[in-house]
Amino acid sequence: MLAPDYRAILRILMPQWGSSYEEVDRFISQVQTKTSNTRGFERYAEIYSMYSRLEGDVLDLFATTLAIWSEMKSGYVGFLKRYPNRDALLNNFANFACRAGAKDTYGMLRASLEQRISSMSWTDKYSIKACDEKFAIGEIKRAATGQASLDPEAITSEHFRALAGIRLGMTSEELQLRRGRRLANTA
Repeated sequence: MLAPDYRAILRILMPQWGSSYEEVDRFISQVQTKTSNTRGFERYAEIYSMYSRLEGDVLDLFATTLAIWSEMKSGYVGFLKRYPNRDALLNNFANFACRAGAKDTYGMLRASLEQRISSMSWTDKYSIKACDEKFAIGEIKRAATGQASLDPEAITSEHFRALAGIRLGMTSEELQLRRGRRLANTA
């Protein structure tokens, strides 16, 4: 069986073509739910990242869409645990931490970027320089060995557990957003 072309589906669901951010989120949440037992929130992070690239720098992902940073963060932590040497994953994670305004997460990831920069993950608006300036990140202090190490466990001490789109540790706003959508869908 061929995997669905998520990019084509997302393009159709873009608001500029008559759909909505709610439909985009519904699609991404459905895919995430189907894969959550084996992948946690990895698909959620992957597909929202793909959607963000389709929209480009004009879209403020976390302010405009229904994307939830804690779920993207959980997905990227999962990716880094499975693929710790993938520079693009590390850079994408740092980029979305910057977009989400997650200074602590960005700072922890930034320390590992020096020797692992993947230029494809950054844009003019969301460049490493722009993110460093946003958070007033100065010189990166290296570990005594001269090499910054990345430990996905250090990025988050939260253990994410989810059932039907509701996850332990969700903020009240995230929960209300999920509950509101669920109620709207059943009407």
